[in-house]
Amino acid sequence: MSCCRWVVISSVVGLLGACRSTPEGDGAEADGYRPATESVLVDVNRQVDLLLVVDNSASTAEEQAKLARAIGTLTERLDEAQTSYRVGVTTTDNGNPWCTGTTPEAGSLRATSCRDRASEFTAADGSDALEPTCHEVCGLDTVTIGPSAVAGDSASRPRPWIEGGAGGTNVVGSTPAEALACLLPQGIDGCRYEQPLESTYKALLRATNEEEDSYGFVRPGSVLGVVVLTDAVDCSHDRDQEDIFLPSGDRHLWSDPEADEPTAAVCWNAGVTCEGDGSLYDDCRASEAGYLQRVERYVDLLQTLEDEASEAADRPRDVLFAPIAGAMFNGSVVYADAQQEDAMNEFGIGPGCVSDGGTALPPVRLVEVAEAFALEDDQPIDDPPLAYSVCEDDYAVILDIIAKSLLDRLPPSCVEACVADADPDTLGLQHACELRMEAPQPDGSTTTTDIPACDTDDPAGLCWVAWTGESMSDECRDEGWNLEVTLRDTNGPRLPAGARVYADCVLAAESCPI
Repeated sequence: MSCCRWVVISSVVGLLGACRSTPEGDGAEADGYRPATESVLVDVNRQVDLLLVVDNSASTAEEQAKLARAIGTLTERLDEAQTSYRVGVTTTDNGNPWCTGTTPEAGSLRATSCRDRASEFTAADGSDALEPTCHEVCGLDTVTIGPSAVAGDSASRPRPWIEGGAGGTNVVGSTPAEALACLLPQGIDGCRYEQPLESTYKALLRATNEEEDSYGFVRPGSVLGVVVLTDAVDCSHDRDQEDIFLPSGDRHLWSDPEADEPTAAVCWNAGVTCEGDGSLYDDCRASEAGYLQRVERYVDLLQTLEDEASEAADRPRDVLFAPIAGAMFNGSVVYADAQQEDAMNEFGIGPGCVSDGGTALPPVRLVEVAEAFALEDDQPIDDPPLAYSVCEDDYAVILDIIAKSLLDRLPPSCVEACVADADPDTLGLQHACELRMEAPQPDGSTTTTDIPACDTDDPAGLCWVAWTGESMSDECRDEGWNLEVTLRDTNGPRLPAGARVYADCVLAAESCPI
């Protein structure tokens, strides 16, 4: 049997552990299985929706290029795992009184080639980064996105995100990885007071607004991931407290209250409190003073989306929040005052990591959000870090770990019952199972459609593949089940929203044959 697996590519509500029996005969067969079939509801949702929040300030040209070069590692891993994935990109720019010359995205998804946005690669000081940041990583003058439909909007039209994996892609004329390599460089003309948490918040809210182009980006029952790339301190401020940036306001958070304008230190001073000696602080946490938006604002929204996804799938759909920021190479975060006075005045804290391209500040507020969504039992990765180092020379390993962490949150499609061996004389499990789909209709009725096996003669559209023995995932085997299924659709469309897939199988009466 081929080692390549096909998967479901739809938004299927997977309710687990539900079985209903048809009437049995007079007794079990002598070979240990019942001739009556039982219906097992199977979770076949293999969807990942990933938001990438990219720092587009003047200091992140090199980091954007490294992310673009490595993005194929992530898409390759998701392809191998037979997921259906979406990737949306936005920036950290949400405006600031000192950023009147920028055009804040405020969480809007951007799906254009960096080659179409050449003016964005010139910073306020006149430095230009178009060649190394865009041209060296992007080979597409234009990224062409084809139409697709979303739940709640039957109109098929281009959407501002990239789709790939099982079920096909919406990218025309290139691969998802090639398209993303052109989307990810977001320029260096963005606001220098970065707000990655507020960008995350607004991007996810926009995805729930029918008036937005990004409506429907997050699918029901999918695993949601957020990756933030930044070298700065999160400065997601409360607009009611905006006077902390203004010369006419309260300057007590400025490193130099006599200066004409604040430095980035205002973000650290407003958003973080530390304990211990500044040569190496014992701990630093998000401040409760209220100058910046409370971290709970972002945790609460992500938790709501996690709960909604889990309810739609009827099993856990854990959120992943992964900062690529000012952490050490081993993922730890250190807090210490800068040794140079000018650096301390500029940033309010010493670097979290240092590279040939510059320094990055410790991501206190980002780490607290990541902490809220760390899995208690990550597998197969042992203790993945809460933050990754933006100072790494190559982000391929980082994106590989992030992809695995996303996949940890997607269970395999086990048939959660002991399927009988219909032919014990033949090597391996010879199952007696058929699959069917029940889909709700607008008039309240439900239609039932049989799903043929993919090894039948030229199956049209949706079909399924059975996995047994060593070809099954470790999780299904470890749980004691003996059959796993995956779906594929030769025509590419998704299954109807709210559809359920059942395996109608003859089950074993006693032990679970393998």
